[in-house]
Amino acid sequence: LGKYAGVYESEKAEKVNITEENGKVYWQRLGGRRYEVMPSVTDEFYFEKDFLWLEFQRNKKKKISQLVFSRAGYMPNTWKKLEKQVMRLSETGQEL
Repeated sequence: LGKYAGVYESEKAEKVNITEENGKVYWQRLGGRRYEVMPSVTDEFYFEKDFLWLEFQRNKKKKISQLVFSRAGYMPNTWKKLEKQVMRLSETGQEL
């Protein structure tokens, strides 16, 4: 799997699945549809039709450890990367 792929958990215990396929990165919450996020600069992505932004952050060992989800930098939410395999979700976000 790619360096961004994994399950991330917010401070409110919400989970999001980040997957990578054919060089593209996708965001999908449990119960929600999958969205492709577009690359901007190293470790930063955005949702094409919104002002929503993802910034993947690295730990001291240079591994992705969390992501910050915000509306163009406003009201950022930090999501910790869990030591858990990517969830298998349907197009509508139902666990398979």
